Amino acid sequence: MIMNIRKLLFCTIMPFIYNSTTETFDFLTSYKTIEKVSNLSL
Repeated sequence: MIMNIRKLLFCTIMPFIYNSTTETFDFLTSYKTIEKVSNLSL
């Protein structure tokens, strides 16, 4: 269940972040934040 929610969030958020910014720094920061949240969820 948790994995499915994480996957769903990941698939929903990442394209939005990617489309809304062209700055690599912002993209990487967002990715790291999601990664941190995912690790906390584990």
